[in-house]
Amino acid sequence: MKIIKYRASLLEKSTNITKVECQRETAKCVYINGFRETKIGYYWGFFDTWEEAHSYLLGLAKEAVAEKSKKLNEARDVMAFVFSMDKPDAA
Repeated sequence: MKIIKYRASLLEKSTNITKVECQRETAKCVYINGFRETKIGYYWGFFDTWEEAHSYLLGLAKEAVAEKSKKLNEARDVMAFVFSMDKPDAA
């Protein structure tokens, strides 16, 4: 029996959702062409529907934006501090 899953991948230059056929699945893994793959990895996941895969990718993308926004704000704070520095008087 073929099982259809949707593989969602979030990689910088190849974010996509692809339909894949699995030979079997367990609670944590799918088997594709004889190879075992974890259902949820750091940058990918296997889902029953395209909509679930899309929701997963959207969640990862939102987390990435929040993380990068935080780092940008921290960098702006450092830059503002550096701009506000005064040259000390020479002794």
